[in-house]
Amino acid sequence: MRKHAHVVSVLSLLWAMVASAAPGAPLPSPFGFGQETWTPEREREREVVVVEEPRRSDEGVYALVGGGLDGYTGVLGNTVNLGPTAGAIVGYKGAMLGLEGAYSASGADVSGVSAGPGLDIVRNSGQLAGTLGLLNEPLQPFLMGGIGLDFYRARNGGALGFQDATSFNIPVGGGLRYNITRFLTADARFNYNFLLGENFAPGDPAGNRYSGLLSIGGTL
Repeated sequence: MRKHAHVVSVLSLLWAMVASAAPGAPLPSPFGFGQETWTPEREREREVVVVEEPRRSDEGVYALVGGGLDGYTGVLGNTVNLGPTAGAIVGYKGAMLGLEGAYSASGADVSGVSAGPGLDIVRNSGQLAGTLGLLNEPLQPFLMGGIGLDFYRARNGGALGFQDATSFNIPVGGGLRYNITRFLTADARFNYNFLLGENFAPGDPAGNRYSGLLSIGGTL
């Protein structure tokens, strides 16, 4: 029995030396037991592979241009007619949250009178707003809100009391955004602007501004 024990010990020692000398060539244990031989291949099998989820096509920097209609509510809506509007938007969108800057311009006529040729009142505005996506889907409804600044120019109607003016507004709204392709984006939105001054119109009448805008552009 002692001879057999010595033989097994010697063979086990020789096996350990062979396995240590050639770690890249795993050998099966001749006795059917023992620890698993280390090899580079087996070590790689144990590595945890982290696969990053690819960025969605609607995430990133985007630019939009579009047009629509612009109007006013309340007494101001009875003073100034509905008119055309156009705008450009540049922003960044994550999966749900975004930040954008926008420029818009519109023109309108004074209601009920002929103040002069062409548009009576021209508005240029800039705003900074945050956006919140309501669904994490390619077709994403969203809400937006921020702060804006209006520049009014009374091209006609000075005799009626209209004048150039500058005032702040608070824009809120929402819409639908959809990436048609990786680089082609469509955006339909409705804005409601709480005016913090209507001093371009005579008597500073009460009212706010609204607009509907359909835009198209791309996401980088």
